[in-house]
Amino acid sequence: LHAIYEAKGDAIISVVADFQDPPEMIPEFLKKWEEGYKIVIGIKKKSKENFLMFTLRKTFYSTLNKFSDIELVKNFTGFGLYDRSFIDIVKEIGDPYPYFRGLIPELGIERAEIEYTQPERKKGRTKNRTS
Repeated sequence: LHAIYEAKGDAIISVVADFQDPPEMIPEFLKKWEEGYKIVIGIKKKSKENFLMFTLRKTFYSTLNKFSDIELVKNFTGFGLYDRSFIDIVKEIGDPYPYFRGLIPELGIERAEIEYTQPERKKGRTKNRTS
């Protein structure tokens, strides 16, 4: 979040450092942004990660969605492009841990969604654990 707040450009792109979010999608994000979308996000339709982990995450977020007052963005990790106008709103809200999966639909900002298959992690270990 600190990096988002410190960014000075017209837009930022959020991508995890382990490259499970494919950076080769960035030109597609930019194209949609240039078409006028203020938010362009990657939607993880499939994953080459551990099947059990992918299924557990999907089940957790589906259950969470059933209890939510708003429709959460499904299969969304935060990977995407965010226009300066959205970042300014996030800063104004001042939440130290904004939940983009819910915040984006709550604000009602039109977004473009680009589907992808998440590649298998090549290096490092996830910090997400089941125990």
